[in-house]
Amino acid sequence: MIMSAEEFVALRTSENSADYRRAATEPASEDTWRQVIATYPEMVEWVAHNKTIPVSLIRELFAIGSEKVRLVLAIKRSTPVDLLAKLATDHNDSIHLAVARHPKTTAAALSLLRNDDWEEVRQIASGRLGN
Repeated sequence: MIMSAEEFVALRTSENSADYRRAATEPASEDTWRQVIATYPEMVEWVAHNKTIPVSLIRELFAIGSEKVRLVLAIKRSTPVDLLAKLATDHNDSIHLAVARHPKTTAAALSLLRNDDWEEVRQIASGRLGN
C-alpha cells in the first residue's frame, strides 16, 4: 500500500519499472490521493492512471477538468457510466474516440457519438449500436 504522497511521487518518477508498476497498481487511502492532488498537481494524471482509485476520487478528478485526466478517465474501466456520458460531449475528439470504444458506454452516449465530427468515432459508435 502506498502510504504517502511523497511515496507515490517517488514510485511514479522512479526509473525502476517495479516502482513504476506499484504506482499504477497499489492502493492508497483517499486522504493520500487527495494529498497527492493538492501537493503535486503535476501528478494528477498519474493518480487517475492508478487502477485502485475509488469512484469517489474518479468523480473528483473529473471535476478538476484537465484534458489529460479526462482522457485517462475515458479509458479507465471503473469510470462510471454517467461520467462516460458527459465525456461523450467533451470538446476533445480523442476523448470521444475513447468513450466510443469503452465497453460500459451506454447506448444513449453511443447514439450521440454516432453523429460525431470524426468519422472513426461515428463508425465505432454505429458499429457498437449495430447500425
